[in-house]
Amino acid sequence: MTGQDTVEVVNGAMTNVELPDYPPMLPVAFAPAAVKVSPGTEVVWTWPEYPDGFPPIPHNVVSLKENDNGPLFANPEGVVYQPGLTYSVTFDEPENYLYYCTPHGAPFEVTDFRGNTVYDEFGMRGAVIVTDE
Repeated sequence: MTGQDTVEVVNGAMTNVELPDYPPMLPVAFAPAAVKVSPGTEVVWTWPEYPDGFPPIPHNVVSLKENDNGPLFANPEGVVYQPGLTYSVTFDEPENYLYYCTPHGAPFEVTDFRGNTVYDEFGMRGAVIVTDE
């Protein structure tokens, strides 16, 4: 997707789930999971409306890398189900930017929005690869 001004990533895309006690498809993925973009590209995460029959499953976008103020980027609304919501970041520096959804892909134990301790429940992680190539 290099050379584009804007790239969209769906936050809560349908994906196969092969876990006991879960339906075979759930909206717990970033789509695409990884994007390769040029410096100066705006990446826009969009919260979709789920198909009939699916309960509202809230998500967020949080950078794995942190600085003194916390994550390099994170949607300010936190963990939400809000169809039509968008969150964008313009990536200027070549680097690999890894991110996750807190309740569904945190790479360490966290407390979710219900107060439960979770750890990588569905592997909901993504990457923005910024390259000059």
